[in-house]
Amino acid sequence: MPASQTPGQPPERFGIRRRVIWAPSSANQPLINAALALAASDLPVFPCSSDKKPIIEGGFKSATQDPDVIREMFARDGAALIGTPTGRASGRVVIDVDPRHNGNAWLSENRNRLPPTVREPQEGHSK
Repeated sequence: MPASQTPGQPPERFGIRRRVIWAPSSANQPLINAALALAASDLPVFPCSSDKKPIIEGGFKSATQDPDVIREMFARDGAALIGTPTGRASGRVVIDVDPRHNGNAWLSENRNRLPPTVREPQEGHSK
């Protein structure tokens, strides 16, 4: 073993030390599994806190489909939700219809102009 290598660590090659980041099964494992499933279906993902704010530098611009990166990102403290970019990065567009600001009326008037749409009502909002 070279003098620069610490026991239990991978060898240094070309002056770069590789470090495998692995977290044993944790409370975040279901979140990690869900993020991996979304990524496997061609949807880039990034972790968000419970208040829907990205917890990684770069936010949605750091979204990825790389399983190793996803495991590392979603194992971080504060990861509570899965974010995904919209628009060109994912091919998805999100319309947030807010019933408190007459959004339901707009939706009723414009529904025929929208492509096939998935509707996900949130708790506390009308369906």
